[in-house]
Amino acid sequence: MQSLKFRKASPYLISRSFFLALSIALLPRGLHADSTEIVYPSDAGVINVQNYGAVGDGVTDDTAAIQNAISQNIGKNFETIIYFPAGTYLVSSTLLWQNASSTWYSRLMFQGENSDTTTIRLEDNDPLFQNPASSTAVIKMGSEDPFDPTQGSGYDGFNNYINDMTVDTGNGNPGAIGIDFQGNNFCGMDNVNIKTEDGQGVAGLSMTREYVGPCLFENIGITGFQYGIQTAQAEYSQTLEHILLSGQTVAGIFSTNQVLNIRDLESTDTVPAIINNANGNYGGISLISSVLDSPGSAVAAIQNSGGLFLQSVTVTGYNASVVDSVAGTTTGSIVNYYAPGTNFLQDGNGTPALPVEDTPTFDRSYYDLSNWANVVTYGADPTGAHDSTGAIQAALDSNADVVYFPPGTYKVLNTIHIRGTTKRLLGFSAAILPQGANFTNASSTTAVFKFESTSTDVMIDSLQFGTQSSAANLPGAIYVEDDSPMQLVIRHVPSYGTYYGMYQADPGNIVLGPLFVDDVAASNWAFQGPQQIFARQLDTEGTVPIKVDNDGASLWILGQKTEGTGTVISTEGGGTTQLIGALLYPDATVPASQPAFIVQNGSTASFVYNLLWFSAAQNYSLHAEYPSPPTLTTDTSADSITQTSATFVGAITAIGTGAPSVRGFVYGPDTTYGATTTDSGGPFSTGPFAASASSLTCGTDYHFRAFATNITGVGYGTDGSFTTNACPSAGGVGGGGSSAPLDFGYQDSVVPMATSSATSTPISSTSTAAMLATSTLSAASGPITPSTSMPATIPQLARNLTLGSTGDDVWTLQEFLTSEDYLGTGNETGYFGLRTQAALAGYQDENRIAPAVGYFGPLTRAAINRVLSTNTVSPAISPPPPNDFVEPLTQGDSGPDVASLQQMLASIPGVYPSGLVTGYFGLLTKQAVEKFQLKYGVVPSAADLGYGTVGPMTRELLQTLVPTHSD
Repeated sequence: MQSLKFRKASPYLISRSFFLALSIALLPRGLHADSTEIVYPSDAGVINVQNYGAVGDGVTDDTAAIQNAISQNIGKNFETIIYFPAGTYLVSSTLLWQNASSTWYSRLMFQGENSDTTTIRLEDNDPLFQNPASSTAVIKMGSEDPFDPTQGSGYDGFNNYINDMTVDTGNGNPGAIGIDFQGNNFCGMDNVNIKTEDGQGVAGLSMTREYVGPCLFENIGITGFQYGIQTAQAEYSQTLEHILLSGQTVAGIFSTNQVLNIRDLESTDTVPAIINNANGNYGGISLISSVLDSPGSAVAAIQNSGGLFLQSVTVTGYNASVVDSVAGTTTGSIVNYYAPGTNFLQDGNGTPALPVEDTPTFDRSYYDLSNWANVVTYGADPTGAHDSTGAIQAALDSNADVVYFPPGTYKVLNTIHIRGTTKRLLGFSAAILPQGANFTNASSTTAVFKFESTSTDVMIDSLQFGTQSSAANLPGAIYVEDDSPMQLVIRHVPSYGTYYGMYQADPGNIVLGPLFVDDVAASNWAFQGPQQIFARQLDTEGTVPIKVDNDGASLWILGQKTEGTGTVISTEGGGTTQLIGALLYPDATVPASQPAFIVQNGSTASFVYNLLWFSAAQNYSLHAEYPSPPTLTTDTSADSITQTSATFVGAITAIGTGAPSVRGFVYGPDTTYGATTTDSGGPFSTGPFAASASSLTCGTDYHFRAFATNITGVGYGTDGSFTTNACPSAGGVGGGGSSAPLDFGYQDSVVPMATSSATSTPISSTSTAAMLATSTLSAASGPITPSTSMPATIPQLARNLTLGSTGDDVWTLQEFLTSEDYLGTGNETGYFGLRTQAALAGYQDENRIAPAVGYFGPLTRAAINRVLSTNTVSPAISPPPPNDFVEPLTQGDSGPDVASLQQMLASIPGVYPSGLVTGYFGLLTKQAVEKFQLKYGVVPSAADLGYGTVGPMTRELLQTLVPTHSD
């Protein structure tokens, strides 16, 4: 690697806002022109246009030289960079993104020094640019395999960029367009001025050919023309930020059927800043944090006939702020506004605008080649034939400011750790190809890059994951795993193939630093709070269950585009999501039960979006799901009360999300309840229901309440209470209860309302009199003898479970997976997330259950239920093990002592209903210990420090109440 002096003709001088880094000296975003010339390595693959004969003196016609530089290099790599040193490059005809055979290609970048010093200028009064009705562009970009071979339009315009320059259409060219943009998925412009010397011209930036987008346009200034920005077609959305418009004669922005997502538009005009024409379900504009100013105009700032969302828009000088074809006229500045027909959703509590941070940039004076590291120098193989993991790691561990990847493909077989002081990983037409066993096992995921730095912010810039020609199946690969408190930027990064996740938060015990995502094409994002995420132009393609999973984080997105089915964003765990503009394009049949958005578990969210579909089946029939459990009422007093039985009555008043599959009542001597009646004959609708409980204790106070369970969770009614009839007098049945054995077998039966007088037959041969004993025990009551008539069996899992499922059965499944070493400890949450899915897929794979994708269906359920059914607690079959353990036990412990604890808890009615004996102290075991402690007064309340932990008092009471083998 050599450091070259500053020479305008050097092929290695380049200042790429495309390669903006971060963290050294943060600068505010916005239209800027840094005059610093930057030296780049000689092996970066950058093409200097002056080496092809371009002069840049503003006099010489450079058209042929520039076109030659394009034609000789376009289509050869993942991306070709053509650099324009400072100068004015005069052209007389359109610069076409074609090769020498006039075939359209993409993957090309025009890169200037900066927008003040690099200019491509059209000669004045050019005869090719005179007809506004047949406009002609100074720069016309293209797509591979174009939809229209004559015009270069299509949907393979990947890696098309223009950065850091001015395009000037000169004087006397009324038919001129500055840039006729074409690009898809990862593409855009940054720090570009487009102007006309005399105000004439059709459009500064035109995007009217088929299929432009999704792309990101930042720091764009346009002066003059009929239209500053003119866009059309329904596909595929454009995201714009920091836009300056002035001097237009028809409209600042003119959109037909397109989806535009805009932040920080500053428009100064006498004509409308925006005209939005949309037909049917096409098109929509989201505009936030903007200023629309006019020196005095009789028109409205925005003329609208489509979807329109506005937030924090200042309007001055116009006759009106908005004239909508349906809603009419709105005046004054706007806090929040959405036009009729706009797809705008928010949860019931509303979602305020989240604070927004610009993507950081960095002072170009920090470009110093003496502190750059080339991965090839450290032994990386750009041909992809050999493993480059160790070489890339060595380059990063050198702590160079920039670690760069020359053009090529780099095979990686294991995790690369970003852990030192390197500030940027920079690709020059470079792709990372994970391969091997580490990345193919979905039940044991492996990160490609793991961000672990404790002192340095990092940018991953212009690295491609996978290639279009070798899209691998990598179900165990996570491209970026974040375990750092520092700031991370992922920018201009495409991905190909099948993989477990693009990004996964792995916070451990730290608070992750903010994440910035700009112009990235990838799905399977998993965020965890507390973290801030700021995403701009996020292209989430592919059919996956959940494209973006926000678990407790603060997520702000400006512009999202989808392709393929699956939930677009799931927000749970108290997270907050704000989506400003999206194009949802399933392009396949969407299951009727599949929501576009999910908001649950105390989270808040708002979404502004457009749907593009060409048949009703390819549309989300369920736009958003706010999962909720059923709601119920409970009759506050029981019916048909006897000495040993009672009938409970309740009602389901609302089913919540999904019809309840189970309903019943919980009851017991206090409000910890402990016993349950269960009717699993659902699905159930709203209405009353009743159930009877037998084997109660005479003369005892009881509490009860109704419950019902749906796919979201359990809903409960209010608490009711009653007292069973007084016990028989001395000498009667059971001798007043004084000599009855302590037998806690009981029988519950569910009784429909129409037959509430029906009685149940006990399954035990033990007489009713033999069961008349108090259910509130103390150590003095003697040891517990578990019922010989009704072993405490682990409940069978009864429903299908998948991503997003919640409930006690999810907890039971997670406990099982933990006990079998498929799921890491501490992940028993009752929420079926990505980790549970991966663990279940591992179980399925090892047990030859196909497909092994982590869906809990009938085959998997039957297999696990067979295992669970063997875990019974019955003294007649297997008495409890010795209970003389002496060490304290707490959540996370494992071993024989925990198994002994679980068997003892399972032998006490109402304390450990799952009865799962795994030898692992998980959440269900902890809840059982808590119930036991409250039931027998070991702790005064849940606030006690020993709550849920087996210490000396809890252990001694258990060992007193439950017999050992020797008993």
